[in-house]
Order: sequence, then C-alpha cells, then structure tokens
Amino acid sequence: MGQSSDTNKNQETTMSVFQEENLERFLCVIEKSARQWQIIVYPSMVAFIVLAAFGFYLIYSLTGDIRLMARAIDPNMGHHMARMTDSMQKMSVNISNMSSDMRSLPPMLSHMEKLDGSVNNMVGETQKMNQSMYYISATNEGMRRSMHTMTRSVKPMSMFNNFMPW
Repeated sequence: MGQSSDTNKNQETTMSVFQEENLERFLCVIEKSARQWQIIVYPSMVAFIVLAAFGFYLIYSLTGDIRLMARAIDPNMGHHMARMTDSMQKMSVNISNMSSDMRSLPPMLSHMEKLDGSVNNMVGETQKMNQSMYYISATNEGMRRSMHTMTRSVKPMSMFNNFMPW
C-alpha cells in the first residue's frame, strides 16, 4: 500500500502541475484577450464621450435657437391668425361664387356663337358697302372730269372777252 499511496501522490502532484500549467496558459490567453479588448473598448469609450459632448452641445445650441424664436414670435399672432381665417372664409365664398358663374358659361357660349355668325354677316355686308363706295367715288371722279372738260370748252367770259375792244 505504500507504493500505491506514493503513486497516488505522484499522480496528484503530476495532476496539480498539469493543472497549474493549464491555468497559466489559460491566464495568458485571457490576458492577451483582455489586451485586445482594451485596444477596442478604450477608443470606443473615448469616441462615445466625444459624441456625447457634441450631442450635448447640439442640444444646448438648439434650445438657445428655440428661445430666440420664441422671443421673436409676434404677441398679436392670435389676432392675425383670426383675421387670416376670416380672409380664407371670404375667399372660399368668392371661389364658390366663381364656380357658380363658371356654370353659366355654356349658355353664354351658345349666344357667343350666334353673335359670331352675325358679326361675320356684318363683315360681308361691310365689304359690299366698301365696294359700293369705291364705285361711287369712281363715278364722282368721272363727273368731275366731265365738268372740268365742259368748263374749259365753254368758257363764257373768254368768248365775250374776244368781242371787247380792250
């Protein structure tokens, strides 16, 4: 039994040395892994802090801009909005009136077509009158020439002037 207890002790010591070596390797692997995580996590934390600070600055400037806008709003805005509402209602009534006026356009268009036909007839008659006036003017010109010729040929005073001695 003495040997078996020595063998057990040797096996236990071998086991404990083996466990220590495994534990050391495990700790080395964890340390390497921790270093790798430190390389990733620390810069990420710094970037997060920078982004958080920038976000705070943006929110702070936004609240300042909103405060300026709130001060710039006209205190009589409610009154102006009420007037604008009234104007919009009046405009709505005017548009509905225009819409009803537009419905009366088709009968007007039929009357306009009749009027267009009458105007075309008037144009034709006016052209005929224009041609008649041209003929009248030509006839008057002929009468003027005839009178001129007759006046030159008759010349009553020139005949009497020939008889007079002076």
